[in-house]
Amino acid sequence: MSTRHALRGRGMVLVAVLWIVAALSLIVTGMMHSVRGEIRQVGLSSRIAQGSALGGGAITVALQRLASGGSPQVGFLRTEVKLQNLDIPVDARALSGYVDLNLAQPLLLEKLFTVAAGLPVTAANALTQALLQHRDRKDVLGRPLRLEAVEDLLQVPGVDYEVYAKVADLLTTDSRGSGRVNVLAAPLAVLIVVADGNQALAQRIVQDRDAGAVGLDTTALNPQLVDNAPSRRYVLQARVPLSDGSGLLVSRWVDLSAGRLEGLPWRVFHADHRMDNPAP
Repeated sequence: MSTRHALRGRGMVLVAVLWIVAALSLIVTGMMHSVRGEIRQVGLSSRIAQGSALGGGAITVALQRLASGGSPQVGFLRTEVKLQNLDIPVDARALSGYVDLNLAQPLLLEKLFTVAAGLPVTAANALTQALLQHRDRKDVLGRPLRLEAVEDLLQVPGVDYEVYAKVADLLTTDSRGSGRVNVLAAPLAVLIVVADGNQALAQRIVQDRDAGAVGLDTTALNPQLVDNAPSRRYVLQARVPLSDGSGLLVSRWVDLSAGRLEGLPWRVFHADHRMDNPAP
């Protein structure tokens, strides 16, 4: 009996050891996955930091080219900057080419919600009225509070994230323009809104504009929604290619008015960056 008990005891010890080994193996495997994940995250953070610096440098060069014009620009500039053996495309677009949430008239806002957000007319009208009431609220001095950022649209009653996501890239709160859309600067998606959903018309205008057509024909657009007033406020976007094949979109919102305390002929009033993965 003693021999049998001894064997049984040894068997239990062996099982316990195997369980401990298995547990340690799982712990080690988990730690390795964690370490690998942290290494990947550090690598990504490093690439983003480097990409952000390169994008900021490319935008500064593009700003120098833009500011050297000496007079207010009216629309859109596309240039390419070479830094550290990388060709970095930079787009500069006047903020007057976007729908300004603080200045746009009701008709333009209604088109925004029907065409870009895909809402029925009644729902678009309701959101337009809610936005007008929200932006016209007064502070203690009786001044309109306005919207400080595009994200503030989510504070408007009735605007959910689905609607916001569909229209966010078409908006600004900082154009300081007329409240109408500058056709010479507007992205295609904004022109489709102004053209009341007529994509063919919007694409034709973009093609003629980008080809440098003289006397751009915009007579088919509602004149209440468009103008071509000069602008000194721009958004510049640089797409920096990263080593993993993705890209980093670096953006700067600038005021090209001179005489700033920083000693530069422009002022950056907003900046961000985000991953810009190529379409599969």
